[in-house]
Amino acid sequence: MSHHILAYYGEIALKGRNRDRFEKKLIVNIKASRAGDSFFDVRRFSGRILIELKDDYDREVVVDALQKVYGIVYFMFMKKVSAELDVMRDAAIELSGTVDFETFAVRARRQNKLYKHSSSEIQQFVGGALDTYYSDKKVDLTNPDVTFFITVVEKQAFVGCERVEGAGGLPVGVSGRVLVLLSGGIDSPVAASLMQKRGCPVDFIHFHNAPYTSEASIEKARELAKIISHRQKGGRLFLVSLTDIQKAIVKSCDQKYRVLLYRRAMLRIAQEIARRENIQLLVTGDSLAQVASQTVENLAAVDAAIEMSIMRPLIGMDKQEVIDIARHIGTYEESVLPHDDCCSYFMPHQPATRSFKEDLEKQDQLYDADHFISSALDNVTYKMIE
Repeated sequence: MSHHILAYYGEIALKGRNRDRFEKKLIVNIKASRAGDSFFDVRRFSGRILIELKDDYDREVVVDALQKVYGIVYFMFMKKVSAELDVMRDAAIELSGTVDFETFAVRARRQNKLYKHSSSEIQQFVGGALDTYYSDKKVDLTNPDVTFFITVVEKQAFVGCERVEGAGGLPVGVSGRVLVLLSGGIDSPVAASLMQKRGCPVDFIHFHNAPYTSEASIEKARELAKIISHRQKGGRLFLVSLTDIQKAIVKSCDQKYRVLLYRRAMLRIAQEIARRENIQLLVTGDSLAQVASQTVENLAAVDAAIEMSIMRPLIGMDKQEVIDIARHIGTYEESVLPHDDCCSYFMPHQPATRSFKEDLEKQDQLYDADHFISSALDNVTYKMIE
């Protein structure tokens, strides 16, 4: 018997003529994962992805890596054997010694309908053998402690008893690249990860107040970008100082509009960088009505500053939903570390909750937004994320 993994995808199967491209990208991403050195071969196999494991593979590393690959709905460690009933039975009995259970079920599927035994016959034969082998175990087809899976393809069979849930979604790289406004808080890293789940590679832009504050926010943004980029092949983190813009706004504009003017400036800068890099969409971590700047009216007034479309994956989520995802993707602990947020710098006492684009356009003119945004763009730096 040899060690394999069968990885199953979901909506990729519905992609019609594009399915081939999606499957190939998924294979590339599996090979590029942290467990790539554990794989002898990765290939398409009868509507699944078949991974042949090296003898010295580390199971924990493999599970952790594959659970981070978007596009895999679930996967199973399998033994590859010949498609003979006695051989499949023996494989199931051998595997049964690796798990603790009181109840069990057997589920069989035939990829080749010309195979001499039906799925029911396979289940009855292997299930009956297990029932005989374990006089103290019971069959439970509704809620078993363990299920033995058997997949017959041509003259070979794959036998396993552990299903591991994957990340789902689409392989990163099948959709266009996006630019994420990365604040360093809980929300924007989750927004980035959700865009990856829809196949988008992500780059990041972070606004800071250095040298007037510590570089903690920059280091934090770099670490968050690194965590998120584990699910793709690298990325870029653009760094922009917002200090001069904020000082000009504080000096010349109505204090209640400060945060909205900061956000308009950030969007304009992000749009220009995206255009330079041939990126078509911006992404933010906004959630509707979570804070004063994220009311319907304020979002509309801020968005009017640019022409580029903005994606907001979190728009309908509550905070606990976002926190749960942050914990799952591994960004929460880093996100809650203290840092100097550029939007909390020079905060207004009573922020506007209902503004209109005409109001903000007048305020932009008061501080000469074009001049300060142009100056900020001249001083953009970036770091590669490995």
